[in-house]
Amino acid sequence: MRPSLIALLAVTAVTGCKPSSSKIRLGPFDADRYESTSTDGQKQFCYLFGGDTNVPARLCGDPNPTPDHAGVFFAAVEPIAGSEFVAKVGAPLDAGYYLLKPIGTERVDAWSLGKLGMKEWLAGKRLLAVDTDDKHTTRVRVIDPIARADRSFDVRTTTSEFLLVRAPEDIAVLLVQKNGGEELLLLENPVTNPLLTITSVSEGKSAGNRKLFASGSIDRLQNKVWQPPTGFFGHIGWSGSRPTYDNAPLGPFEEPRL
Repeated sequence: MRPSLIALLAVTAVTGCKPSSSKIRLGPFDADRYESTSTDGQKQFCYLFGGDTNVPARLCGDPNPTPDHAGVFFAAVEPIAGSEFVAKVGAPLDAGYYLLKPIGTERVDAWSLGKLGMKEWLAGKRLLAVDTDDKHTTRVRVIDPIARADRSFDVRTTTSEFLLVRAPEDIAVLLVQKNGGEELLLLENPVTNPLLTITSVSEGKSAGNRKLFASGSIDRLQNKVWQPPTGFFGHIGWSGSRPTYDNAPLGPFEEPRL
């Protein structure tokens, strides 16, 4: 006996049908991309990695291949209300940042990095992340996506934002306090053997520190918070992995203390 139309509709309603998707190449992956629209017209893309495996990775948000195209750096967000992807494909991973890399030919490793503030790729090999909590502890992380290694340094600061100055070929980076310009964090050899040290230019321990501190003297005399202008960065140079200001050495840089 042929099943009735009503019975077929009932089965369809129970099992549901996956929404249509498109194949997209992201770094080393062939992923399925789904588009969802909320009731208020908001659109969102969600992705399925390793869909033919028993441990697929489902994420909504913005994916980008890593600089070497060996993986994917994914900025994941919460799914929109009424997402068809959630209903018919499955719940995605939590919001945050992820590094995805292949395991064999089909499976995917989704490494959660949590929430990130400032982030930059260094030499196309390491991800630099800088975050400061409400207790003014700044965490500098050097993340290796291939080795799945996360080297982190904590330092007590008086600021929550830094400006980044890069040495040639990223052999070092200097993090300059955005509001005040007094605290400097130096990260040397971030790709091979990262080391973080700190100096305060207000202490005037070197000619470079004194010159840099003097740059904001007018604002400080007027009880203003000095913010390094764009032209400020042209005064910073490098002697190997060590920074200078107007050709005078900055520092000395010391190990951070909590």
